[in-house]
Amino acid sequence: MPIKVRKSISNLQTYNVGGRSDLSSDWECFDWNESEFPPTNKVFEVMKSFYRYERYPDITAKQLKNKLSEYVSLPVDFIEVYNGSDDALKDIITVFVDKDTKVLSYQPSYTQVNTFITTNTEHYEKINIQDPLGEHHYDFDYCKSADVVYLVNPNNPTGKLLPVKEIEKLVKQYPNTLFIVDEAYYEFAKQSCTHLVVSHKNLIVTRTFSKAFGLASVRLGYCMAHPDTLSDVRKIRNGKAVNALGQLCGIAALNDLDYLQSRIDEMNDAKKFFIDNLPNYYQAVNSDANFVLVKTPDSKKVLEKMRENKILIRDRSAFENLENCVRITIGSKKQIIRVLDVMTN
Repeated sequence: MPIKVRKSISNLQTYNVGGRSDLSSDWECFDWNESEFPPTNKVFEVMKSFYRYERYPDITAKQLKNKLSEYVSLPVDFIEVYNGSDDALKDIITVFVDKDTKVLSYQPSYTQVNTFITTNTEHYEKINIQDPLGEHHYDFDYCKSADVVYLVNPNNPTGKLLPVKEIEKLVKQYPNTLFIVDEAYYEFAKQSCTHLVVSHKNLIVTRTFSKAFGLASVRLGYCMAHPDTLSDVRKIRNGKAVNALGQLCGIAALNDLDYLQSRIDEMNDAKKFFIDNLPNYYQAVNSDANFVLVKTPDSKKVLEKMRENKILIRDRSAFENLENCVRITIGSKKQIIRVLDVMTN
C-alpha cells in the first residue's frame, strides 16, 4: 500500500521551470527575469572576506533589517526577511489560508504561488484581467467575496502597473480581506504601496533581491506588514533559513544604490530600443519591469528559432488571452540586439 499523501498535494502538477540545467554556458537565458547584470562589486568584496562558515546565521537578521528599514522607510518590526520572496509567500499563505479560505488572484499572474494556494484550499478563484495586452483592466468587484487576494504589481507577465491609489482603495473598502501584493519588480517601477502597511493591517507586501539587485543565486527576499499581522507569520518562520552570506550580500547591495540605478537605467534604455525596433508584426506590451511581453504571429516558431540560436525566452501562451505570447527578459542593449536579429531575420 502506498504511503498516504495529502490529497491537495497528490493532485498538484509539478512546477515547470524549463530545462536550463543541461545547457552549455554559451546560452543566453532571458526566461526567468533575473538581472542580466552582475551585482555591485561590494557584494564580491563581502564574499571574498567571509569566513564564518561553521556558525549559524543571525536568526534575527538585525543588520540586514536595519538596512532595509532605511531603504523602505519603515520601522524594523514591520519587516521580515526570507530565503527569497517565494518562501515569504509560502509562509504567508500557510498562515492565512486553510481549507475554508476563499482566495482570489487575477490572471495572468506569477504561477509559482498557485502551488502554495492550492495546497491549502480548494476555494481558489482566478479572474482574468480584461484586455491584458491593452487596457489591462481589473474587475475588483470579485474582491467582495474573497478572504485573501493576491496581486503582482507590476504584473508578471504583462509588466503593467496598478496605481497605488487603487490598492489603497481596495484595502480600505475590504478591511476584512487580506491583500498580498507581490512587488518583485518594484525597483524598475519605482512605485510602491509599502507605506500603507502602517495604517492597514490587511496588507502584506513582498519583495526580492533576485531581480534588480542581481542576487538570484543567493536567494534573499523580504516582506512588510504591520507587526500585528506579521506576529503569526513569525511563528512558523525558520530563523536559520536566511544564510549569513546572503544577509551580508543584501547589506552590500543596499549600500550601493547608485550602481543599482545605473544598471536599471541601462536596462530601460535597452527596453526602449527593443520596443522601438520590433517589427510591426509583433505586438509589445509597454512594461514597468525588466521584461517585455510580446504577442507573436506564431510563438512556437519564435521559441524554436530562439533555441536554435541558443537563446531561452519564456512561453506564456498557455494563459487565456495570451495566445502566441512570449516574455523576454531585458538586459543590455548588446544582448537585446541579438534577440532582435533572431526575431527579425
